[in-house]
Amino acid sequence: MNIHFTDNKLYTDLCSQSVAAIKVGSHMYGLNNINSDVDWLTIYIQPAANRSSFMWEHHQLQYKKEKVDYNFSDLQTFVRNT
Repeated sequence: MNIHFTDNKLYTDLCSQSVAAIKVGSHMYGLNNINSDVDWLTIYIQPAANRSSFMWEHHQLQYKKEKVDYNFSDLQTFVRNT
């Protein structure tokens, strides 16, 4: 499940903490056409305080910008979900 957000500062912060960005969706499978959006799975490193918390999350954060969707997943959640 994705949690949608529109905060530009949060988007910028997540981008600065990112360690990988993978094009997914129709572009990854070569099924895209002129109407297709572009989907990126972006993996970021959580702040240390979040990594050592006993609480964990399985959701991704999603930010939409024009015809591009950015799905942000922290490294631990990415590994856990795979």
